[in-house]
Amino acid sequence: MEEADKDVRSDEAPATSGGPGDEHDPGPELRLVVVSEAGKGTEFPVSRDETVIGQEEGSDIVLGDDRFASGKHARIVCEGDQLFLEDLDSLNGTYVRITGRVPLEPGTEVLVGTTRLHVGFSRGEVS
Repeated sequence: MEEADKDVRSDEAPATSGGPGDEHDPGPELRLVVVSEAGKGTEFPVSRDETVIGQEEGSDIVLGDDRFASGKHARIVCEGDQLFLEDLDSLNGTYVRITGRVPLEPGTEVLVGTTRLHVGFSRGEVS
């Protein structure tokens, strides 16, 4: 399957940036941005609890037709002020070359299957 044909979507509603005057503005929201050709520029909010990435319906970020991604491939969890990326025993691993758990920082790029994701806080951060 051509990379451009892949289906990449989120089961969550699109994130909104609480603009000026928004009394519930929590500040910058951590997001994953697809940087590979299929779905390039698509942004997904990262939950402060757990965000699951994979091919399976019910994942928070569904990588649809990425045949190299497992059903539930990886997850991002928040503990205090630190985010961690954890591979969920996927067949092909999750790169930032891990098979376990590592802290995530803005600017980190992650490869899940053949989908490249960029960790950032706002639109326009990815070049």
